[in-house]
Amino acid sequence: MKYNQFGRSMIEMLGVLAIIGILTVGGFALVTKMYNAQATNTVIDDIGTFANKVRVIARDFSVGSEESPNDFNEYINKGRAFPADAEYKSGSKNFLASSDILYKFSYNKPSSNDPSLFTMEISQLNLDMCIAVLTMNWGSPSTSGFLKFKVGPSTYSTQLDLDDATSACKSNDNTIEMSFR
Repeated sequence: MKYNQFGRSMIEMLGVLAIIGILTVGGFALVTKMYNAQATNTVIDDIGTFANKVRVIARDFSVGSEESPNDFNEYINKGRAFPADAEYKSGSKNFLASSDILYKFSYNKPSSNDPSLFTMEISQLNLDMCIAVLTMNWGSPSTSGFLKFKVGPSTYSTQLDLDDATSACKSNDNTIEMSFR
């Protein structure tokens, strides 16, 4: 008597399921990595947009009878000097942008000791974003206006290498202050 067997055995089906599982996990990891890279690039773009737009209007900001350094964030909001995806939170006087990153600005009257015009505080960064900001070449003071980073108690006037950026970001709450003139 002949037996005709059609179909697949249980072991073959388990092998196929194992391969599909491995591909799914790998695909999920790749999508997550791409999402994190996109979020980091968006934060870098937001910082650049903020810096360029605020730098333009900060020159017209004056500490006088109508305005004070505490009103600088309001002044930025009125001047619409922020990225399109950012939102001004008047209660906390900061800007909420992509990936729930907070930006807060303070006006500095330039002096011979400190030539900075304004400082941008960037908080709620994850470790990868913090490292990306610190290793980014933000240009020279004459072109971009970038002067220095402050991460925790340490101040840096140039971009950091990967090891220094990693240790700086791990040693604080991933809040960075960037000064511009």
